[in-house]
Amino acid sequence: MRHLYSFLLFIPLVSSLVLNEPVKPSLAEGSELSCYRMRSRTVSHADYNIWVITNKTSLEENFIADSCADELNFEDHIVVALKLETNFGTYKVNIGRINTTPGTIHVYFTTKRLKLPLEEGSPLEMLELGRDSLLKQIKFYHGDQLVRTVPVVAVY
Repeated sequence: MRHLYSFLLFIPLVSSLVLNEPVKPSLAEGSELSCYRMRSRTVSHADYNIWVITNKTSLEENFIADSCADELNFEDHIVVALKLETNFGTYKVNIGRINTTPGTIHVYFTTKRLKLPLEEGSPLEMLELGRDSLLKQIKFYHGDQLVRTVPVVAVY
């Protein structure tokens, strides 16, 4: 009987390896985007800098893709970006977890103050998230404290 349970647990693992389908982030997962930088160095030093990007035009207006950047599909995905910088220091944003409820993605992050200031300011944290037609808003939390709710509006 023990062997039967082991075999049943093994089947989904093997089938996921054999299918060879491209892995796309779901609503509750994100793919880090590291090949982008900000087009402008002007950011708020008094608040969280948060972007929810729903189309290619908006992405290109705000960010520059390096040669390693993949083409993004905004029909199935959105991009979120975070940056925290103050007059007194620069910070690294770390995405901790992403949860979903109907119509909402909840993004939880923490920050760590960097010991030495960076010439380009604080690092940019970008994620590609899956999207569906029910998505209406993204809520951002520093720790467990809600800091921003951004409505997701698709303009076609």
